[in-house]
Amino acid sequence: MLVPVVQTLARRRLIREYAWIASVIVVITVGGWFSPLSYQALGYIYLLGVLALSLHLARWPVIVGTLLSALTWNYVFVPPRMSFSAMNLDDSLLLGTYIVVALIGSQLGVLRAASQRALLLAESERLHQTLL
Repeated sequence: MLVPVVQTLARRRLIREYAWIASVIVVITVGGWFSPLSYQALGYIYLLGVLALSLHLARWPVIVGTLLSALTWNYVFVPPRMSFSAMNLDDSLLLGTYIVVALIGSQLGVLRAASQRALLLAESERLHQTLL
């Protein structure tokens, strides 16, 4: 009886994480559309958004967000606009390092969360042993 409740809560959390990713990508895209920044600078802003999300979200939503934001950046801002273009070498390197850095950031976020859980579990065990 408890398993469906846990699954429902996990599903809601996952939906909330994907909604956060989608909203951050939409905000950056709309803001970038009206800004005078170059498309390279907007690529770095997308990267900052994904790295900020990687500190708070799980691994797979961040990986999906990384790929989605990279595709959005390529489609909307990299010339020629509104197409998945064959980029020059500089843009390809920027996109490649963007994806690698975002994936590393998501992994570090997951490791940080696991470390915090381990510390919390150790503290809980210590308090449990003290009480008994």
